[in-house]
Amino acid sequence: MYEAAQEIVDYLPINRSRPEADYIDHLWNAFAALDSTDSNARPFIMMPFHLLFMLALQFKGARLAKIFPDAVNLFFAGVGGRNKDKLLNPKRSAFDLALVNERTLPELFRLVGFSEEKTQKVKNLIDDRNNNLAHAKGGSEPDPDGKIDQYLDALKELQPFFVPHNDQIAEQWLNEITDEDDLGGYVDARLPNSQLCLADFRAGQLAVFSFDEYVSIEEWRAAVLRAHGSGSRSGMLWLKHMAQNHPDRERCLEATRIIGGV
Repeated sequence: MYEAAQEIVDYLPINRSRPEADYIDHLWNAFAALDSTDSNARPFIMMPFHLLFMLALQFKGARLAKIFPDAVNLFFAGVGGRNKDKLLNPKRSAFDLALVNERTLPELFRLVGFSEEKTQKVKNLIDDRNNNLAHAKGGSEPDPDGKIDQYLDALKELQPFFVPHNDQIAEQWLNEITDEDDLGGYVDARLPNSQLCLADFRAGQLAVFSFDEYVSIEEWRAAVLRAHGSGSRSGMLWLKHMAQNHPDRERCLEATRIIGGV
């Protein structure tokens, strides 16, 4: 299996409803079956992988609907067509965003500063799939590994534009912590309906809530220093919890040093 493809999971929400989890599992299992070394159907692994990619974009779009409700509703009203009423329903799910034309959906990310050039790159991936694979015209993907890299690169380019909004979530959490909270389950209790993914915890202030080994030491230290510098008692409760429970002993010691001001 092309191992880099597993990175798509980093851009799908950590907390998923049962239908979402089942759908993602079905797509990933289909990808794995087509990607097996003895499969003659490997050129078609882009079909399930494209759907995983679009789902990652739809979850990002669902987040934007909470961050910029008026602007997103205006967008849905303009592109929703006969599906407009369902898209404007406040109980919409990430699945409902599939009602928006695939190549129109990336326009939503202009709200967070995604450039026209970057938006067009995402559209090109969508167009390539629609023009060559989505219809029975004899097309297949000659370089699926290279195409997967392009999909992942598009998600990596989009991810930094959510960091300021992730920072706001982190600051809110750091100010809400109390002595009565179960800090071991603190983050898990706040994940439902957040659409936050692993990549959200690897940059910016949310890194202070991560025990993920893939968070760079630079990002993690910057988050810890910022939390400590705020002087928040709630934030200190979390830093002490992290210093005592981080699985990486080096980071436990570093957090202890920062807290102690050594």
